[in-house]
Amino acid sequence: MGKRITRKWSEINEHILSLIISKIKHPSDHIRISAVCSSWRSVAKYYRYTLSHPIPGLMISIPRNPLQRKFINFPPSDDYYHTINVPCSSHRCRGSYGGWLVLTVADDNSNSIYLLNPFLKRRRFLPNTPENVKKAVLSSSPSSDLKFVVLVLFESQGAAFCKLGDVLWTRLKFLFCDECGFSDGLFFKRRFYVVDEHGKIYTCNLDDSLIEEISSQPSDVTKDVRRKFYLVEIEGGLCRVLRKFSSNESFYYEIATDDGDIYNDAPYIYPLNSTVEFRVCKLDPGTRKWVEVKWLGEYALFLGMNNSVCLSELEVAGIEGNKVYFTDDRQRNVKDLGFVRPGKDMGVYNVDDSSIKSLCWTQLEWLTSTDPSAVWVAPLPW
Repeated sequence: MGKRITRKWSEINEHILSLIISKIKHPSDHIRISAVCSSWRSVAKYYRYTLSHPIPGLMISIPRNPLQRKFINFPPSDDYYHTINVPCSSHRCRGSYGGWLVLTVADDNSNSIYLLNPFLKRRRFLPNTPENVKKAVLSSSPSSDLKFVVLVLFESQGAAFCKLGDVLWTRLKFLFCDECGFSDGLFFKRRFYVVDEHGKIYTCNLDDSLIEEISSQPSDVTKDVRRKFYLVEIEGGLCRVLRKFSSNESFYYEIATDDGDIYNDAPYIYPLNSTVEFRVCKLDPGTRKWVEVKWLGEYALFLGMNNSVCLSELEVAGIEGNKVYFTDDRQRNVKDLGFVRPGKDMGVYNVDDSSIKSLCWTQLEWLTSTDPSAVWVAPLPW
C-alpha cells in the first residue's frame, strides 16, 4: 500500500480552488472561505474582481450606538453579520459601490467628501465639493481600478466629476438644454448617464465636460405624482426605473429650543411618502424611445442610495427574480433645523402583482426606523 500524502489546505491548486469558489453562491460562504488562509483569501478576492456585480448586503445603523453600523448579508442569515465602525455619526452616505461608501460631512460648511471602505479600513480623500451633494456615483471600484471616476449630483442643480488626484471638481456644462436637478446616475458602456427629476436622460461627456439630453420626459409622468427615478443596467441595456410615492402617512413632531420652549405654535406634520409602485422601461438605442418592461424574469433590482444593481436569481442564492429590493433614500432636512426623518420606506416590490412586503426581518424589528437610513453595500472583495 502506497504511502499516504497529506497536504496543507493552503497548498490546494489555485485553479481547483477557483472552480470551487465559482460554485459557491451564498455571500456568507464566500466570506468563510476567504478566512481559511491568506492564499485562499487571495484567490477568493481575485474571483470577486471578475464578478459583473458585487453581491449587496444591507448596512444599517445601530440604536444608541452612532459610531457603528451593522452589515447584514443578503439574503439575511441568522449566523452571520458584521459590525463595522464609521468615523462620525454626522457623516452621511451619498453613494456606495464595491464595498466603498461615499461620505459627506454634515456638521461643517466645507462640503467635505471622501471614500471609505469600512471592511478594508481604507480611505480615499476627495476635493471639497462646491455645494451640497444629493448622490454620488462611481465608475468602478477604487479597490481594483485607480482610474475610477466619481460623479456627484448636487442637491440644487447640476453635476460634477473628479478623478483620483484631482484637486478640484469639474462641473459639467449643459449643451442645448437648461441646467436642472438630477435624481440618479449610472456608468454604462464607458460613459456616465444621469436622469433628472422629470425622467429625462442625459449623457455626460467627461472629455469636454458636457451634458447632453438624449431622451425627453416620459408622457405618463404628471407633476402631481411624487416620484423618483433611477438608472440601472439590465441584460446589457440602459433602463430607467420610476418609483412612485403616496403621502397618506404623516410624521408628527415638535421642535424645542435650547430653553425647552416649542419652536413653533403648532407641531409640524411631515409626509412620509410611502412607495406604492415601480415601473421599469428600457431604452431602444435606435429610436431613443422607452419600452416598458413588465416582467424582469430571473432578475432582481437593488435600489437606494447606492449604485443601482441588477442581479440574477440563478447566480445569487436567496434573491427572488422579478422583484425590486429598495431602501429609503429620500432623507430631508426639515426647515433647515437639522431634523432628518427616519428611513421607514423600504421593502420588496413584486413586479408581477405590484405587492410590497417588508424588509423587516425577525431579528431586526427596529430596522424600519433607522437613522441614517439603511444602504445597500457590496462589501467584497475583502
